[in-house]
Amino acid sequence: MKGRVSTGVPILRLGDVLVTGLLNELDDKVALAFTHELTPRISADRVRGVLIDISP
Repeated sequence: MKGRVSTGVPILRLGDVLVTGLLNELDDKVALAFTHELTPRISADRVRGVLIDISP
């Protein structure tokens, strides 16, 4: 996809929950890319929740 930034962050499904983590600090461009990757997965996988690990 031309012009798109990929976060390279894996988004895994565990039952009816998506699990992902933020490995580094996000700038605005990466935060938007993360949102654009995660939002369609939430809809497509019809999950009940999302767990985002933000631990250092």
